[in-house]
Amino acid sequence: MDTPATNARDAPDRRTRHRLNLSESAAISLICGGRRLACRVANLSLSGLGLDFAGEPPELGAVALQHPTAGRLEGRVVWTGGSRAGVELEAAQSDLERALQCLNVINAAR
Repeated sequence: MDTPATNARDAPDRRTRHRLNLSESAAISLICGGRRLACRVANLSLSGLGLDFAGEPPELGAVALQHPTAGRLEGRVVWTGGSRAGVELEAAQSDLERALQCLNVINAAR
């Protein structure tokens, strides 16, 4: 069962991985419920991403992210607030695989 959406500013910080805030956000597509939403990566870590949307973010639950060079990432929207959402990524096969995906997202923002 999904928990109610929370305001990101009010939620306790439970991150277990260091987060990198991008100076220039990277474009990425979020796929959920048969819809493809354009969004921007505001920050990322090996375990998740903070996303900005032009409108309302998707509801909590399973999503896929598609990036031109990082490829497909699977995860869950775990919080929303305003036009932002947080996605917790499913475990990668290895930390190296996830690190390379993150590097591709970062390089695309430059």
